[in-house]
Amino acid sequence: MVQAPNLTKTQVSESLDDQARTFAATAARLGFSLPEALNAVKNGWPT
Repeated sequence: MVQAPNLTKTQVSESLDDQARTFAATAARLGFSLPEALNAVKNGWPT
C-alpha cells in the first residue's frame, strides 16, 4: 500500500477505517457475510 509521507498516524488510521467500511459494504452488497469475505480475501479474492 502506498502512503503519502506527510500523513499522521491518525489520518492513516482513518483512511484504513474508511477502506474497511467500504470493503464491508461491498461484501454485503455481493451477498457475503463479513467472515466469508475476510476468508475470501485471505485466499486471494481480488479486493
